Amino acid sequence: MSVNRVSYIDGMRRLAASVTIVTTGQAPDRFGLTATAVTSVSADPPTLLACINRDSDSFHPILRNRCFAVNLLRPEHGELASRFGGRFAESGEPRFAAGNWVAGQHGVPVLADALATFECALETVHDGASHGILLGQVLSVTMNGGGSPLLWFDGDLAQATRIVPTGD
Repeated sequence: MSVNRVSYIDGMRRLAASVTIVTTGQAPDRFGLTATAVTSVSADPPTLLACINRDSDSFHPILRNRCFAVNLLRPEHGELASRFGGRFAESGEPRFAAGNWVAGQHGVPVLADALATFECALETVHDGASHGILLGQVLSVTMNGGGSPLLWFDGDLAQATRIVPTGD
């Protein structure tokens, strides 16, 4: 017996996740979406996974291009997260009108001031019900200084704070 959908969603809202924008393509044919289901798979070889809804306008372009970037957002990127998350009616290239987007080392769109960016070659796609589970071999990592990531928690954008030990 499976848990009901509402209970599952309520429970998952309590799981904080970093907010990313997954991108692919080259101007004027770029695609991107906001994603929180992104995580490390292996450091040897460097591999990550991203779960992308098959109905997303970015899913098939990622499969076609075989290359994508995962841009880790900062708290000041909240509007970009909303834009690429579908809050605005636009999709595809018009989403890139906001933000400082450049071509990465492997040609995919990279957010110039992302906390970190992982450019990946698509290795495999697994079935995950409504989503495709993309495994990407990490080709390059770009770090842009320090800071904390933008988070998704309890149905809203949030910011991480460090907990410093008191020494007791």
